[in-house]
Amino acid sequence: MVKIGYNLSMNKFKPIKTLGLIAVIIVVAFSLFACIDFSLLGGESQGGDQDHGGISGPSFSIDTKINVSEVVPVNDSSLADMIERVNDSVVELNVKLKDGKSSAGSGVIVGFSDNGAGKDNHAYIITCQHVLEDASAGGITVILTNGKKLIADYLGGVADRDIAVIKVKYEAGMVKADFRKVSEAPLRLGEEVVAIGNPLGTLGGTITRGIVSGLARSIRIDGTTMTLLQTDASINSGNSGGALFDYSGTLVGIVNAKVVGTNVEGLGFAIPIGDTPNEDGSVVVGARKIFQDITDTANDPSNPYGGLGYIPGKFMLGITTTTARTPSGVETYTVVDINPYGSLAGRVSKGDILVSLDGKTFSTTHTLSDAMKTLKIGDSVEFGVRKGNNTSPVAVTIRQFVYGFVYP
Repeated sequence: MVKIGYNLSMNKFKPIKTLGLIAVIIVVAFSLFACIDFSLLGGESQGGDQDHGGISGPSFSIDTKINVSEVVPVNDSSLADMIERVNDSVVELNVKLKDGKSSAGSGVIVGFSDNGAGKDNHAYIITCQHVLEDASAGGITVILTNGKKLIADYLGGVADRDIAVIKVKYEAGMVKADFRKVSEAPLRLGEEVVAIGNPLGTLGGTITRGIVSGLARSIRIDGTTMTLLQTDASINSGNSGGALFDYSGTLVGIVNAKVVGTNVEGLGFAIPIGDTPNEDGSVVVGARKIFQDITDTANDPSNPYGGLGYIPGKFMLGITTTTARTPSGVETYTVVDINPYGSLAGRVSKGDILVSLDGKTFSTTHTLSDAMKTLKIGDSVEFGVRKGNNTSPVAVTIRQFVYGFVYP
């Protein structure tokens, strides 16, 4: 039996998909004081996540300008020279969790604020959302390569893309990584790459190398399909949120997953920096654009979400469901988990069954996923919700999804 699981946190391992004859795990985070839970997670996700309660917005002042670089790669130095140039941009992350445990991961400095003389400036770090999952207030510590420890502010994240942004006060000598300008220099199969991160949560600055083995792998993790780069560079727990560089030293990916198991080797994954086209013509937004959206909205003085950044126009129902289907093709969706930040938070409960939207019954030709594609922020809709033997309409307003913000 082959299983793909998620949470790269050893205390929250959830294998979810059977593929074959070998146990395979996707490993993306590292927890220091917990054991792996091999419980099977089934069901269909509609943007569900764990209930974390609200997340405090940034305590630092907002920044008026952030300097971020996007360049076309030029191979004009040796591998050792390149690593020496970029190594200090990759940091270790230690995270204190709400349950008193701790976890560890990696992050990449990609931007500096420029607020002018005499004003505080900040370094902006991109990492994986799952690395920061359940972080306690003030519990994110960034460790620079010189050993200096800094407390970070959480700016925002996107769980279904596994990207988050934090910031710390700027320190002299900090180094930032340059994003690869993939619009002019697309990544190619077989390109050599270097992974830098914090494997096992104790070996910060570890460097491994490999090649790009796949450009757009569709990987199902915790009910969400992600489009990822594949590499054979050695990756381990704790590498999550770390850097995948090309040989010129430009950032091409944020490491977030690995498949491990008997007779399985060299299957690592990273979130692409650039946008990735799908076969159906749609585009999966890359980490670079998500970073820009989160920092722009977090630093907007009129931000109505406590200073938390977000992707404008993005919404989620915020539920995880299991699907039942009748022989005639009618589908129903039983709520098994609720994300407090989604549009259905406070409107439905676990065990409720969704049967229709605006009077139209769900079916194999009109699924919940299909219906979601017709909605936009601000829409007022009515779900048919069955509680026990009674079905009643539930009015819902589709709202901007902001990870960490609980609507009143």
